[in-house]
Amino acid sequence: MASGSTTATVTIPAPTEAIELSTLKTSRPSISTPSSHHRNSDEERTTGDEPPEGATVFTRPDVSTVKLQLLAMNFATFLAGVNDASTGALVPYLQPAYNIGLLFVALVYLFNFAGWTVAAFTNIHLTARIGTGGVMLLGSTLQMLAHALQLWKPPFPLFVITYFLAGVGIAYQDAQANSFVGGVNDAHRWLGVLHALYGVGALISPLMATNIASRTPYWHYFYSILLGIAAVNVGIIAWAFRKSMGRGVAGAKETANKDFKRTVTNKTVLILSAFFFLYVGAEVTAGGLLPILTQFEVELT
Repeated sequence: MASGSTTATVTIPAPTEAIELSTLKTSRPSISTPSSHHRNSDEERTTGDEPPEGATVFTRPDVSTVKLQLLAMNFATFLAGVNDASTGALVPYLQPAYNIGLLFVALVYLFNFAGWTVAAFTNIHLTARIGTGGVMLLGSTLQMLAHALQLWKPPFPLFVITYFLAGVGIAYQDAQANSFVGGVNDAHRWLGVLHALYGVGALISPLMATNIASRTPYWHYFYSILLGIAAVNVGIIAWAFRKSMGRGVAGAKETANKDFKRTVTNKTVLILSAFFFLYVGAEVTAGGLLPILTQFEVELT
């Protein structure tokens, strides 16, 4: 070191508390650019409490607020079970009444399936325009009309068409019921109740149909029971949805086509649809064939 210079020693005391690096942030003025402004706005809209503008927010209704609507859905599903399980029981009486073979009996199931298919492709568009209550009322009215014609024992071509009407009507109600009940609180419990009531209807229906058809020559009088229950069903639905009847969801008409395309191209939906196609087809076929096989067994013995 150069002569004459002095050296000073400075002692820095140790900090009394530990200093975390994460707390040492340099305060810098925020610079707002157009891109960052848009990005921040998008983040605020996404992560904030408020949903994006125009978004539809769904909140599950409490069961106590939709009791009447749940009653209507359950009763409609019970009626569907009564209808579905009665066809097979009436086949042995349907054949001699119209003097037809099993090939023509198959038309009843074919036209019923066609009705369900039409309903599957039109349900979303109708719901967007007239709402859940409107579709339920339309479906229940078509079903009641079908049973009124069946009670009359019309010519066989018209009788077959009645099953198309019943298929469309029941499909509309079935889709709306499962969708509505699946959206309430404790949906797993209420869906169980819904499908249990379908099973109750399917259990008692063949007993009633066989009892009437076997004791009287007027097998078609069984449809008077279906007609009476269907009339009550229309009344319950009209009363339960009287405040929202005919009103669709706002903006749903404009997105119905897109929603439908997105649904039919969804792989999960297609797989589940194929499963139910096979499962329900086997179920209905077995239910329809059992009375026929029983009849053949009686004739052989």
